[in-house]
Amino acid sequence: VDARDGCFDLRTLSEQRRVTSGGGGASSSNDGGGGSPCLFAFPAESNFSGVRYNLDLVKDMKAKRCRVDGASFEGDGREWYVLLDAAKACCTRPPDLSQFPADFVVVSFYKIFGYPCGLGALLVRRDACRALKRTYFGGGTVNISIAEEDFTQRRSEEDGWENGTLPFLSLRSLKHGFDQIGRLSFGRIEAHTRALTEYTAHRMSAMRHHNGAKVCELYGRHSFSEVEARSPQAQRTFEVGQGPIIAFNVVRSEGTYLGYRELETLSESCGFVLRTGCHCNPGACSTHLGLTPDEAKANFESGHVCWDDKDVINGKPTGCARISFGYMSTFEDAHAFLTFLEKTCVATAPPQAREKGNREISKSTESGATRSTDLPLVLKEVFVYPIKSCQGFAVASWPIAGGSLYLDRHWAIADEDGLILSQKREARLAQ
Repeated sequence: VDARDGCFDLRTLSEQRRVTSGGGGASSSNDGGGGSPCLFAFPAESNFSGVRYNLDLVKDMKAKRCRVDGASFEGDGREWYVLLDAAKACCTRPPDLSQFPADFVVVSFYKIFGYPCGLGALLVRRDACRALKRTYFGGGTVNISIAEEDFTQRRSEEDGWENGTLPFLSLRSLKHGFDQIGRLSFGRIEAHTRALTEYTAHRMSAMRHHNGAKVCELYGRHSFSEVEARSPQAQRTFEVGQGPIIAFNVVRSEGTYLGYRELETLSESCGFVLRTGCHCNPGACSTHLGLTPDEAKANFESGHVCWDDKDVINGKPTGCARISFGYMSTFEDAHAFLTFLEKTCVATAPPQAREKGNREISKSTESGATRSTDLPLVLKEVFVYPIKSCQGFAVASWPIAGGSLYLDRHWAIADEDGLILSQKREARLAQ
């Protein structure tokens, strides 16, 4: 099961016989005498690919109708709790908790409204509070604390979990976000973002190089229609739809991958902000990209870590690019991004044809006439210098824009007076 910041695998239960919330299990006095309670966590919608999952799993887990390696854990005496990560799903299609009564639900207000950043909520069913136990406390969560003795009494329910001063200014701003959602309605937001996603994904899937090779490799269920999602067959599967996310990699005409960092740099120069990498979801990343655990370890041993620039190793991408649509997105946004891909990533002629013009050197005469020569013109290396007067870097290929290399001398370094520095004034720029 792909999940943000981790991957929960039911098969591990056959070895560990428990899934807990990272070490915060409740004491045996609260579990009915059958051992430590267990927590199963899964996302309503993948933040990596946008795939939507069957929420009937909430009821199946609560009723202990699931199996682990073919064996049922019904009657094992343990109490099972379900945590539903709805952070991504709440953007366009929040789950109906009356139908899918998860014990814990994670919500991100930033993902719903776009502001404020870093504010979310954990919804807890009252009957699930008894399974929670903390071994530490912060300011405002206890009724009494004696420094000289190990004596504290926690405040009840949510008051015992809200450490310190709450971000009250950010909380006040939520009203405007809820008012906006109320005016639009989630039904309209879902229809709008679905139309944008299907249109963009279809166009990206149809893009072809001059030789017929695909330009974009898409991850998710973009060919999975809403009609199919409501079919009886789909209701028995885990993946039941696609959210407003398009995760993808760009493939060159010869079959090699264009690194997502390179694509990110190109997109920023055109005003687009792409999220790139594994998106804090290593489980989904390895599944969609076909990376085995041994390959992931080998990449790490070779120096690859999260947030670095090693986007392709041994011919395989280590992550991907991702675009997301929200209620503020427009068809003009989608069209502009598709135009950027077509101009930047689609090869319209084979390399031999593009090099043909470089084998003749034309010299202008005073009369304006030209004559050719048999001297060959060979391009050995290409260097890009994004920052003026600073050291550049070599690339195997690079797009052309406005008659020059993309991003070449796009930026410069200025001193405190606003004067642009050059190597004549500061030789260290060449290092």
